[in-house]
Amino acid sequence: MPSRSLTVPLISTALVFVMQHKDPVPRELGFVKDGYYHHIATGVEFPVPKNWSVLSASGSSEDGEQVFLGDDATPESYVAIWLKKERHTPADVDAMLNAAAALKRQQRDGRDTQRYTFRPNSIRHTVIGGRKAVRATADFVVVGKPQVEYFTWIFTERTRVQFDVRGDDPDASQTEMRFQQIVRAARIP
Repeated sequence: MPSRSLTVPLISTALVFVMQHKDPVPRELGFVKDGYYHHIATGVEFPVPKNWSVLSASGSSEDGEQVFLGDDATPESYVAIWLKKERHTPADVDAMLNAAAALKRQQRDGRDTQRYTFRPNSIRHTVIGGRKAVRATADFVVVGKPQVEYFTWIFTERTRVQFDVRGDDPDASQTEMRFQQIVRAARIP
């Protein structure tokens, strides 16, 4: 009998599991301990404050993994953290950060979105937790409805992490303000 591909998120109070296709046993991608989510593959940790929750974790694009969060105050916004363990030189990290917004625009073009553009002057290089980062804000339309997407990319010689909030404004911008507290407190190897 041919194997089928299936991803099913499972959540317990302290552990986040995901069923991987061709894997008969749930594989733990991370866990919450002492108010922090710990991602096993990368070692990335970030706080999960009161009124926030880990909704699910699963495999994602480019062989990365993605953790979805919920914010009780703005439940309509999409909040995700994409993570992948990799090896890069410092020059590679700089080049990837410089290209992050352009690559994301290419990825988003034609995927049920229209007019996906980054706001002028929103692409800003910064440092977060001692790590080089880029922040950017994009506007686009889905089924005639304006949407906004906020990104923070933090890349190191060992890890790529993308923090992402998407939705309607003002809901998404309120979520982004609260989410930046999580981003700034993240521990990224």
